[in-house]
Amino acid sequence: MLLFFFSLSSLPILSLAQTLSLSLSLLFSRTKTREIKQMKAFFDATGGLWSSGALSGKPASILTSTASIGGGQESTILASIPVLTHHGMLFVPVGYGMGPALYAVDLGSRGGSPWGAGTLAGADGSRRPTRMELELATFQGKTLAGVARKLAAE
Repeated sequence: MLLFFFSLSSLPILSLAQTLSLSLSLLFSRTKTREIKQMKAFFDATGGLWSSGALSGKPASILTSTASIGGGQESTILASIPVLTHHGMLFVPVGYGMGPALYAVDLGSRGGSPWGAGTLAGADGSRRPTRMELELATFQGKTLAGVARKLAAE
């Protein structure tokens, strides 16, 4: 599984060469300008992979984090999809497959949408993901892995 963390310095960022051996991609980006620029810089360096079609047909999914509700979770994911499309990657959204928990309005403030899992980090980044946000991220990962298994079986 490919997991890019552009804002968590304690976790490694995989090299372009390492991406070729993986069967799926799960991308993460906070919506802060610096992290989006880091993600853009990574993708700008994938021209060789694009021209060779190396990532074509591989499933990918995106999750994100914002400081607050309305902080751009969906727009961050939507803005990332064209890069996946240019590579021929298959975008795997969460959808509403998790059921009523995703669209329940009585769960309080939370991140995530049918486009991908998300969390609200708070203005200072100190808020931890809720149980619901973690469940949505887990569901997204299982959905993505299921698609990768089906593709590998073909």
